[in-house]
Amino acid sequence: MRSSRGRSGSALPYDLLAGVGPGRKGWLVATGKLVGVSLSAEPATVVASFTEVLEHIPSYVAMAVSVPIGLPKR
Repeated sequence: MRSSRGRSGSALPYDLLAGVGPGRKGWLVATGKLVGVSLSAEPATVVASFTEVLEHIPSYVAMAVSVPIGLPKR
């Protein structure tokens, strides 16, 4: 297991994962802490911009982003 690192470079005892999707009020971010094979879910949050997701401290080790792509309405 790789250790997550905060911006200060200190190692964390878990890997921070995120699932991200667009919503009406911003980006829904569902995070979890991975320790070995155990995943502990954290409360979901909504942030205004995708930049806030990318600049999260500590940074995510892995991120899955859902971006719906559809045909324009006629």
